[in-house]
Amino acid sequence: MASRNPPEFCAFNMKAKVEDERLKGKIKDEDKQKILDKYNEIINWLDKNLTAEKEELELWQKELEKICNLIIIKL
Repeated sequence: MASRNPPEFCAFNMKAKVEDERLKGKIKDEDKQKILDKYNEIINWLDKNLTAEKEELELWQKELEKICNLIIIKL
């Protein structure tokens, strides 16, 4: 079993960023929703897969980072 901390931290961090009032109006609602949807998907998956392997966790983290990076480029 691998540590859930990196992908979980990444998910919480990205959620906090898109909900930050300072970004209001700078990030499209559609993009914000993509991140929040991915956040919910990852957190739900982590809750159901407590014994996930390191590789699985890394894939989830990379997927979230990919979405966030594409949106950040637009800012």
